Amino acid sequence: MGKYIPLHLITEILSKLPVKSLLKFRCVSKSWLSVIWSPQFIKAHLKDHASEDNQRLLILGNFGSFKHCSLKSLMYGEPSPRLITLDIPIPLADERSGRGASSTEHISWYGPVRIVGCCDGLICISVTRASQSDFILWNPSIRKYKKLPNLGLPSTASLNRVWGFGYDSFSDDYKAVILVKQCSINGEGLRVETRVYSRKSEAWRRIADFPSTPRYTSPSSGVLVNGKLHFLAHKKVRGRIIVSLDLATETYGEMEEPNHYESDVCVTLSEIEGILLYFINPFPGPFARGGDLWVMKEYGGSWTKVLTFQHEPSGPCCPKLLSVSAEGELLMRECVGIELYSSGEGKSFRLLKEIYNVLDAYCFTESLVLPSTHDSNCNDNMKPIKF
Repeated sequence: MGKYIPLHLITEILSKLPVKSLLKFRCVSKSWLSVIWSPQFIKAHLKDHASEDNQRLLILGNFGSFKHCSLKSLMYGEPSPRLITLDIPIPLADERSGRGASSTEHISWYGPVRIVGCCDGLICISVTRASQSDFILWNPSIRKYKKLPNLGLPSTASLNRVWGFGYDSFSDDYKAVILVKQCSINGEGLRVETRVYSRKSEAWRRIADFPSTPRYTSPSSGVLVNGKLHFLAHKKVRGRIIVSLDLATETYGEMEEPNHYESDVCVTLSEIEGILLYFINPFPGPFARGGDLWVMKEYGGSWTKVLTFQHEPSGPCCPKLLSVSAEGELLMRECVGIELYSSGEGKSFRLLKEIYNVLDAYCFTESLVLPSTHDSNCNDNMKPIKF
């Protein structure tokens, strides 16, 4: 029997391996390296590994620290899941004073580092600095990133900004979306500009203005379902609505919220297994009451309330629903940490107790997806970005 193994068999075997192993095998030969970084292989590998068992929970803590752990081990009984610290490719020093990120005057709820969104292993992050805001596409699994072109937004704009990140299957492109509130020059009041970054063109474009006023909650990220980013917004006259942005056509749509709620509640949108969820919680306080979970089982159809629960948020931010177990347990991001709510017991349990002050959290899948369409345009995570 000959020693030669056909390349198509090698490719098939490699596609079954995790990202960590593939990074080691890049050094075997030039042909293996070429296979691993080919667009066809990257897509096939993503498809084979995009299951719940391979998902991880990405946590952005205070002072811009990133950690991640296995989502499966977190939700299904492992008492102390292994937390891994990620080397963030961003220098978090205060440029004015030369001090590190421990300077509390440089840290706020809105900065300096926030997650814009996660999709197919790519993470879009925003860095708010003394004079401006910058955006970065980052794949921590392969330790590559790309700093996006400067939008020219002042750092104060982060207080009036909503964003999103997702995949446009029609053009096979990843897009970042930024909604920025601007004062109208002609005196007609406020408008909300929409800027879109395309990974293919590697440039920002301005599209039609956002048709409503987005709700500036935390988190303020659009939720990707059915190729559209969904944002909580205010109606022009009175009331609230959900506005969608189709990433393929770059046009807007609207859908009603599932029910009318008073203003003393906080609402977040989530996506789990391609389904849009509407998660409502009372603001903390003596008059806090139970929350509701609504789902849109068929996109564009009606809302269905699947759960009512008694849960009081543990801080000033709106709880964010991250995942739902087969037993109906809710994994939530709270201001003070990650919690698991048991609908059967009506209680919340604190997980990952070593983590405090969680700014944001996302579920993501490890992948080979590049921050740029060409590997040569990406930077290695070993070197920090220069601003």
